Amino acid sequence: MFRSLSAFFGGLLAGVLLVACVGFTQGNTVPAAVSRVRFMLGGKEAPASNRPGYYFNGQTYVPAALNYRGTTYVPVRLVAELLGLKVSWDQATQSIIFSRPPLSFPSASGPERKMALVKVKPEEAPPEIKELLERSLGIECAQSLTVSETTYLLVTRGAKPTAGYAVDIESVVDTGEEVAVTVRYMDPAPGAAVAQVLTHPYTLAAIPKTGKPIRFQGVGDVFVPQLLGTDHLERIVTGTPNLWLFPPERTGTGLTVRGIARVFEGALSWEVLDQGGTRLVDRGRVQAAAAAPAWGYFHLTLPNQYIRENVFLRLFWSSPKDGAPSDVVEIALDAYAQEK
Repeated sequence: MFRSLSAFFGGLLAGVLLVACVGFTQGNTVPAAVSRVRFMLGGKEAPASNRPGYYFNGQTYVPAALNYRGTTYVPVRLVAELLGLKVSWDQATQSIIFSRPPLSFPSASGPERKMALVKVKPEEAPPEIKELLERSLGIECAQSLTVSETTYLLVTRGAKPTAGYAVDIESVVDTGEEVAVTVRYMDPAPGAAVAQVLTHPYTLAAIPKTGKPIRFQGVGDVFVPQLLGTDHLERIVTGTPNLWLFPPERTGTGLTVRGIARVFEGALSWEVLDQGGTRLVDRGRVQAAAAAPAWGYFHLTLPNQYIRENVFLRLFWSSPKDGAPSDVVEIALDAYAQEK
């Protein structure tokens, strides 16, 4: 509705302060006229109150809009409440404070101990969840992240070649030992006329904060790839469709390479090569926390002696057919060590 909420409120507050200053300099009177306006939100009218043209400010009805010298002014609290924001006043600093109220969940009930579930729009999510969604859209994965008193559930299906694909969280059940999340995939019908556009289906929901393990399960024979060994996807530095690297961790003795893999038996091989990648220096294997088709977290630590120019790390998994390296990722270790 507005290009920027902060810019909108900045202009609105400036207008309110202007009226206040004019009133002060002219004996607390302002030659303003009551203006009858309609408030539209998402294409629908949002009445200011049950009394046309007026807004109840908690104590009395006041005009919902005033016109002063060709400019319309409206109460800050009214507009904030229409946009779902909470408004408070700090007397000590003479500040108007805007904030988003915490999510409210309906009461949960039933013999299966179903948990309250709220579907969340991206614009309603906290910054941490927006960032998680942005970096997850290209990967088929189910994951969770707790922010404050809310646990967010995100299921992404990766890139799809056409429209018609979707995903939904149908229910969340606390079994006592874990939280079971039931997910439904929806695909276009065979032969259906769908738009030939690249899409990234996803669903985002929230439940009350939980510290129990979360298990995602598909409806029918659908397998939902879950991220195991870590709760959520971190920033991706580089990778292939089945092997992704996160930023490293530095210790006093070495460099820890971290990432996720969706590979056969969860087994990864690694090689350290110097002289620009032509001479083998070291090699080994590392086990991810899960095997394909799930995503498993992995990490390996290399000594500081390898963190220098012209030394490379090669990661891959071996095909069960012929042992050929697959999803090969090769990085310069000195450059990777600088990633944050």
